[in-house]
Amino acid sequence: MIVEKSLATFNLRPSNIILRAQFGLALVVSIVLLGLPVVWGARLLALFITAAAIALWFRQWQAQEPEVLRCLGSERWTLGDIDLLLQPRQFVVRNLVILFFKTTDGAALVRVLPADAMPVGQHRLLRKLLLAR
Repeated sequence: MIVEKSLATFNLRPSNIILRAQFGLALVVSIVLLGLPVVWGARLLALFITAAAIALWFRQWQAQEPEVLRCLGSERWTLGDIDLLLQPRQFVVRNLVILFFKTTDGAALVRVLPADAMPVGQHRLLRKLLLAR
């Protein structure tokens, strides 16, 4: 299959998979904390910190706005109004794409895009574009 390297638009939305993974991590940490042979006060403090992290992750997830990622060429991309340069290394598998960019200022920008972060057809097109590079 031939993939054209023309203007492509990807509509990004907050990922439920990432939120569930963060909650799962917090659950595992909480279970381990309850099993540790330490003073109850230290365990309660650690559980409070874990609960605060869960609340922070949930608020960040709720505050995320949908974004538009555009491919302007093989190397030039935009995310909203930010111009980006695609770096040579990318991680592309069936249900996950990790994009590594540099801004025009030279700062690194990473986007983790599980399959639920965009419509299925767009996720497939993004994977094909990255693998065709």
